[in-house]
Amino acid sequence: MVKILKRVSDNKYLKSVENDLWVDSISEAFEMTYRECEEAKNSLSNTYGQGGLKEIVNMVKLKPMSREEIKELRNTLKK
Repeated sequence: MVKILKRVSDNKYLKSVENDLWVDSISEAFEMTYRECEEAKNSLSNTYGQGGLKEIVNMVKLKPMSREEIKELRNTLKK
């Protein structure tokens, strides 16, 4: 599973969290694991607020997750 963040205001996709860089093409977007996406949303929440970002999930593409990430995701899904 791969996640991508989309900015709702102008439909651009996140390329870099550190540089707050957004691109027009989804193919250029930063593909994230569950944990990377949660960290990116937390970093950007002050700037874009509630509802300013949309998660896009691609269940076909895979990006390896660490054991810690898998455990964290399982715990989140159990709640």
